[in-house]
Amino acid sequence: TSVNAQAAKILSVESNKAIDDQYIVVFTTPSVLNVKDSKAVAAFANKQAKALQNKHNVSITKEFGGVLNGVVINASAKQLKGLLNNPNIDYIEQDQVVTVTPAITASGDQANPTWGLDRVDQRNLPLNSNYHYDFDGTGV
Repeated sequence: TSVNAQAAKILSVESNKAIDDQYIVVFTTPSVLNVKDSKAVAAFANKQAKALQNKHNVSITKEFGGVLNGVVINASAKQLKGLLNNPNIDYIEQDQVVTVTPAITASGDQANPTWGLDRVDQRNLPLNSNYHYDFDGTGV
């Protein structure tokens, strides 16, 4: 049964990070689905994924279980066009490579630390009101 009569949206990504012919498909969530019940969400997404395979002949590469009401698929441009008209799909996003830059560096300085921190990073007095840290413990 149709959940939504509206066509699916496609979300764009930076082309240099896009993974060719791989897409994240998020299904429209019916109002009767309890989104707090991860087993129900997983069962619904699985049912929708099988329907995509049968109707559009796409390859499902990842299911998200109860975390996301969607799947990752491999699909050609022609198959993608057919998916956009599927009323059970909320949106489609081309899969992409994502990188994370750590927020903490290997070393740094903290001004006006507590006395204990100021004391452990230097051997000589007087204290300098600065805590310098290295993850490898060099000089301590």
